[in-house]
Formats: sequence, structure tokens, C-alpha cells
Amino acid sequence: MSPSQLLLCCLVALSLTCLPGVCLQCFGCNVGGGRGYVELGCSKPEVINCSGTKSGFKLRSCITTYSQSLDLIMSRGCATSRHCQQAELPGVLVTCCDWSLCNGSRWWVGSVIAVVTCFISAAYFFLQGH
Repeated sequence: MSPSQLLLCCLVALSLTCLPGVCLQCFGCNVGGGRGYVELGCSKPEVINCSGTKSGFKLRSCITTYSQSLDLIMSRGCATSRHCQQAELPGVLVTCCDWSLCNGSRWWVGSVIAVVTCFISAAYFFLQGH
């Protein structure tokens, strides 16, 4: 396999993970209506797509709000840059990040999968050539 084919293979592997600003996904819990209850601590967040807009602003970040007094996560979801720049409320910590699934405890999984896929592809094509 040529180096250009290997590079193409790695780019395909990287494109399978959502790159920042392209197909952002975030963990979401306690955002918006529908459920009728609040999940304390957001222990079971779901993966949500952040492809839309809110009040004319693109959803470009993942957000987590954390209550310092209650010592628990209040919400997770998609956010605009305006949400991330707002002043925090007393006792509430707001954090934002801009790559897929970064507002959960396992934000690095997508990156690890891409790197491992790239190495496996390289090893496979290297062994095929010898």
C-alpha cells in the first residue's frame, strides 16, 4: 500500500468520528420538556445531535451545568457560544467544550477509536505488502 492510500485510510477513520463543528454530538439530560421530571445528577444522559440553531445562533458547543452546593450535575446538552459566555450563577459552574461527546466522562472514546482504527489499517496494509 502506498503512503497516499494509507493517509486516505486514516482520513476516513478520522471522519467516522465527529470532528469539531462538523457533526457535533453532546450528552444531554434535563434539557427541554417532554419527560416531566428531572434526573438528579444526569446519571443516564443520552447522545443528542447539535445540528440546529437557537435564537439564530448555531449550536457549536457542549455544555454542562454543575451545582456546587448540591454537588451534582444539573444538565448537559448543546449550547451556543452565547450560552458559554454568560456569567455563571452563584454556586453553579458552567463548562463548555467544542468536540463531540466532550461533556461526558468518556469524551476521549471517539479519538481513541480513530487512532486505533488508523493503526490497525496501517498494520494490515503493511503486512499485505510484505
